[in-house]
Amino acid sequence: MDAIKSTPYDFEKDKKGEVKFREFAEKIVNDLPLTIKTIQNKSITELKKLVELIIERFKEAIEHHGHWNDLYYQNKVRPEKVSQRIFFTISRLYCEANKIEVSPECNHGRGPVDFKFSGDGATRIVVEIKLSSSSKLIQGYSAQLPAYIEDCKADFGYYVVIGVTESDDKKFQSLFHEKNKLAKGEAKIIPPIFTVDGSKKDSASKLKTKK
Repeated sequence: MDAIKSTPYDFEKDKKGEVKFREFAEKIVNDLPLTIKTIQNKSITELKKLVELIIERFKEAIEHHGHWNDLYYQNKVRPEKVSQRIFFTISRLYCEANKIEVSPECNHGRGPVDFKFSGDGATRIVVEIKLSSSSKLIQGYSAQLPAYIEDCKADFGYYVVIGVTESDDKKFQSLFHEKNKLAKGEAKIIPPIFTVDGSKKDSASKLKTKK
């Protein structure tokens, strides 16, 4: 029987971001240092403020500090897990000083949630990261995230969507329409939606040329 030939993964190019996500995350933290006021009682209010601060810093890094480029390899979007790993790593680096636990992919029965932030063991927040190219964009918000919140016995949840397609406006519109539907229903928690513009940007030199 002939041996199956396989091509070894090129970690130097790392087109899937299997290794370089750490480098990307550390660069974000260095570019955008974050001073976090020490959390005293780790209440849900304080934990929500911390998580929102980290999400906003992640958004700022992608949209305004050139880190959108980390999401691509040779003009093709890297797998969704790269974005998730970058977010998890910067969250861990930001949270270490405050003794806030950040757990990736916590599986509580119905599949893994992307991240769980835990302040004192009793206070929990889950965060789901999605690329706008995901075929489960709406389902991720309306079904998966509520299930994760329930399974993790979490107090709250956030949905972070990174736009990487040309039809992002329509997709975001559909997503917020779904949120409004949930708000009119009997949902106990209406998770906020954060959108991040992860589209490819022209370099400064190209922008000058266009002018």
